[in-house]
Amino acid sequence: TLGYGYAQLTMTEPYNSPTSPYWANKIFLLLALPANHAYWQAEEVALPVMAETQLLAVPHLLASHDRGHTVLLNAGQPGPNYHALTNEKYFKFAYSSQFGFSIP
Repeated sequence: TLGYGYAQLTMTEPYNSPTSPYWANKIFLLLALPANHAYWQAEEVALPVMAETQLLAVPHLLASHDRGHTVLLNAGQPGPNYHALTNEKYFKFAYSSQFGFSIP
């Protein structure tokens, strides 16, 4: 379980979420790789062309991409999952890559 001797989601969610400083800073581990590592030798390729709109059936989201800005429209989520501030995080109508994720 997440926590000490029992599930403690309120304590561990900041660590496990994508907004965690731990996960955000893991990218800097690449700087520890030697200069001859395969990561630094890889050829740069262009990003694949994405469809302008795409239905994501499992999370019930409609993704819309426009000039580097992505919006996810929420078509309905299942009931509460008992994480801290569930409604503020998971039940919004729209999520945007242009505006930072926040909880009031």
